[in-house]
Amino acid sequence: MSQVNAGAGFVYVPSFSEVSQRPQTQAPIPTEQSFLPEPKLVEPRPEPVIKPDPVVTPTPPRYQTSELKADGLKACSWGDPHFVSGDGRKWDNMLLADIVLARSKAGDLEIQSRQEKVAGQSNGVTFNTEAAVRFGKEVIRYDGKSNTLTLDGRKLDLKPGQTVALDGGGFIEKVGNDIRMVSAKGDEVTIKEQGGYIDIHVTLSAGRGDGEVTGGLGRFDADTDAGNDLVMRDGSQTQDVDKFNSEWVVGASESLFGLADRETGKGAAQARVDQAEAKLAGLAEAGEAALRKNPMARTVGDKAAITAYEAANRELDEARQDLQVFENDRTRVLAMQGVASYEQLHDLLLQAIADRGRYQPRAMALSATSSFDPGALSAADQDVLALFQRIQEQEKELRRRLEEAEASRKSAGQPVPRTTPTRMLGPVNPGSNATRVLRPTLGAPQVVQAPAAPPNAFSAPVTESAAGGGGGVRATFR
Repeated sequence: MSQVNAGAGFVYVPSFSEVSQRPQTQAPIPTEQSFLPEPKLVEPRPEPVIKPDPVVTPTPPRYQTSELKADGLKACSWGDPHFVSGDGRKWDNMLLADIVLARSKAGDLEIQSRQEKVAGQSNGVTFNTEAAVRFGKEVIRYDGKSNTLTLDGRKLDLKPGQTVALDGGGFIEKVGNDIRMVSAKGDEVTIKEQGGYIDIHVTLSAGRGDGEVTGGLGRFDADTDAGNDLVMRDGSQTQDVDKFNSEWVVGASESLFGLADRETGKGAAQARVDQAEAKLAGLAEAGEAALRKNPMARTVGDKAAITAYEAANRELDEARQDLQVFENDRTRVLAMQGVASYEQLHDLLLQAIADRGRYQPRAMALSATSSFDPGALSAADQDVLALFQRIQEQEKELRRRLEEAEASRKSAGQPVPRTTPTRMLGPVNPGSNATRVLRPTLGAPQVVQAPAAPPNAFSAPVTESAAGGGGGVRATFR
């Protein structure tokens, strides 16, 4: 033990041996260092790993309009809808209508688009929802709403990479989701599916002549002057975009969409022909056997077989005539979209008049009720009414065009035949049965039969005297 003098007394200081012999359970004497926090080990930060930047593949723009080379051959209608001409002129066409995008003077190329409102898009704009393309006489239609592709009314279910050859040359192929059409001449139309609507890209063959193709996409020409792209139907130029857009709205008689829709009625007419042929084949053996018998030896069964056989023959003949009218309807539409000569217009009008005469009594009887409802008619009767209305429109348009052709011939000093339809039938009368649109009427139409002329007789035209009387029909008998 040690003592230390601290002034008034002593301070006890234990020795080292005493401290070491104390029990270990005794709390250590606190020191200044025992109150400090225990040190924490800090993990060293890892070295940063430097990764190379990922290689970014540039995504092509959704609409590659900026890549359209202004060479007069490439044009497109895209979006809502924006138009780009072959020379790079850009404008919008948001009409709610069908548009003639391109049409060749030779009549071997026609491209039309259908612009409609699309659900989920802005209310004030339209989009391309369908496209119809004619190469020669073949009509290709694509419906972007249902993703349906048809060729002359026949549905095509193409898979990516598949190709269909066209009868007139060229082909249709599916590239990814795109539909690519190429004509025998090398004209190309690509339809890009955009989900509910479509974009339409047109590339003409380099063999096309300067200004040979015009339409709502402008004039396809050999220059790069965007100032002369807006060409009207008569060849004149304009800078008024609204006027130009309205100029190329599809008329009723020139619709490729209507032409494609006609295939439904034509298919039904063909089905009726097939049914009539099958029915006639089942009755032919018994009917022909009965006809070969002596009329005096025919039994009641023979007479019934002959009656059924002759009725089936008439039914087949009627069905074939109906089918022929549908064929004539298609022929007229194609001819009127192309370059129709004076003689062709003459023949087409006579054909339209004959077709109208065939359907007019039937169509008038269907519509001549006070409660006329086209939706309540059978599919066959609806086809008849629709076809009759189309024939009326065609006849009116053909008369107008033939009158213009006759006037042009006269002004050029060319002879006009004396027996033209316009001379025989007179000018177009908008209120006549030949040109009026079907509408409900009261009562059944009265069909007045012309009196039969006696044998070996003819009638002279009605004449009137200067006083207004004494004229009449004169008949001369031989």
